[in-house]
This record gives sequence, C-alpha cells and structure tokens, in this order.
Amino acid sequence: MTEQSGLRKSAILLVQLGSDKAAKVLSRLPESTVEELTGEIVRLRDVRFEDAENVLSAAHDQLLEATQGGRGGLELARQLLSSSVGQERADEIMERLGATLAEIPFEGMRRCDPRQLLSFEDAVVTLPEGDDPADTFHFPLLFTWTLPPLPKGPDLLVLATELAGVGGTDLPLEVSAIDSFASVTDAPERSLTIVARIEVSLTAIFKSEEQLCEVLDRCLAVSEFLVDHAPVWLDET
Repeated sequence: MTEQSGLRKSAILLVQLGSDKAAKVLSRLPESTVEELTGEIVRLRDVRFEDAENVLSAAHDQLLEATQGGRGGLELARQLLSSSVGQERADEIMERLGATLAEIPFEGMRRCDPRQLLSFEDAVVTLPEGDDPADTFHFPLLFTWTLPPLPKGPDLLVLATELAGVGGTDLPLEVSAIDSFASVTDAPERSLTIVARIEVSLTAIFKSEEQLCEVLDRCLAVSEFLVDHAPVWLDET
C-alpha cells in the first residue's frame, strides 16, 4: 500500500462504512472538514481492496487502544502539544518543562502492549513439554529521578560519571538538565532528571531467572547518592 494522507484515509474509511453511517459521522464534523472529506471522496474513484483493508485495520487498532481506558502521561502530553502548536514548538515547551513532567517510576509497565503478553502466553501453551519459549518477548521498565531547580547544580559530566559507577551495567543511566533563570540578572538554577530504561525478559521471568533484585538495589543506591548530595546542590550546607 502506498503512503496516503490522513484525509484520503478518512475518505476511504467513510466509503467503507456505507452512506448511512458515514452521514452520521459527517454530521458531527465541522463544515470545513466535511467539505474537504467530500471533495476527497469525489476524487477517490476506485479504491483497491488492499488500501481499504489496511485503513480498516488501522482504524480497528486505534479503537481497540481507545477502549483500554484513558491514560495521561508524558507521551500523551507531547502528542497533544504537537497537534495543537506544531512539533518544533512542542519540543521547546516539553524541553522547558521536562524536569517537572518526568515520567513516574514503572510507567513503562503501564504501556506494556497486552498483545505482547498474549503472544507470550500462546507461545508457552504451544511449547512441547520441557521446552522454554524463545527470548523474544520483552516489556520496558522505566525508573526516573527528578530534582527541582538547584542553586548550585552539579557539573553534568562529573555527575554522569559518578552515577555510572553507582548504576553499573545493571542500571544504565541517562542524565539531563534544564537551566532556568528567575530573571535575566539571576544566576541559572539547574533542574536534573535521571532516567534508567530496562528491558525485562518475559522468558527469563517464566524460567525464574529474572528477579530484578540487583536492579532495584542499584535504584536504591542511586536514590541514596542523590539524597546525600542534594544539600550541597540546594546550597543548604
């Protein structure tokens, strides 16, 4: 299927719905949108079966995701901003607010695709007795630490080097910062965000090999490191 515009996909979907259901959809849309869709429907002519099938499949997947419940979060905020003010402006806003909008720990588990779990279950059920499933099923686990604006923020390179020693190979860490200015004459205050992303193997859990104990111990060590250094960064010593 060739790449198609959103307007053309919408027109194809309306045609597949039939005149009665398409009319109900159009009745809920702004007049300008109805005019654009009507023009696109006129231009459609013949629609290939493959194109119609792919559009319907995509619409089905989106509806399925919508029925899983409304969820907020960083990604949704970024998508909404991008749709309303454009990608470039959205990136600027998210960068400015990034330290206060950091994702909550274990956020990745909420985004775990249930189809991944179902596929893993199917793979396990069909295995010959005594065999283990292939290690191709994973879900993301996210840990985030966020610090408020710091009057005496640390040097990022030094901090990243020190945290690499704390997290080790079990907990690779990403360090980012945003410098803010209360006024043009004030010194900058640095907000810090530390993120760790782990891919957890469902096969390892199935085989009782994935305990995450070492990862959680490393997370505790990172938290203790930040708590120990925070008074200096906050200029409270």
